[in-house]
Amino acid sequence: MNFATNFKSVRDEVSPEEWQARVALAACYRLVDLFGMTDLIYNHVTTRIPGTEHLLINLYGLLYKEITASSLVKIDVEGNIVWKPETDYGINKSGRLPSGFMAISATTTMRDRRSIWTSACGSWTAWALTTR
Repeated sequence: MNFATNFKSVRDEVSPEEWQARVALAACYRLVDLFGMTDLIYNHVTTRIPGTEHLLINLYGLLYKEITASSLVKIDVEGNIVWKPETDYGINKSGRLPSGFMAISATTTMRDRRSIWTSACGSWTAWALTTR
C-alpha cells in the first residue's frame, strides 16, 4: 500500500494555468485548515481549471494541511478521474460519483464561476463561490 505524502511535482507536466489553479487551491485548503474549518467530514474545496471542463479536488484521506498543488486530483465534469498522483489514496465517493460532486460540478462548470467551497453538517450547508 502506498500512502506516502511526498508527491512528485507536476509543475512541468501541466499548463501554466493549471499549475496556478493547483497552487491557489492547495493554498485554499491550507487556509481552511489554518482557520480550523476542517472538523466537518463533508467539506469540499474545488476549482475548475481555466479554459477546460476539468475540476481539481483533493485526495480523500489527506489532512488539509498535507494537500499540495501536486497532490490534487483532476476529474472531468462527469466525475471520472482524469489524473491522480501515484498513490493508493482515492477520492471521496458516495455511490458512483465523488461525494458532493453534483453540486460542485453543476456550479464550477457554469461559465461565470471558477471555485467553490462547501461545508455540510447536519441540516445546513454553506457555499462560497468565486468568479475570479
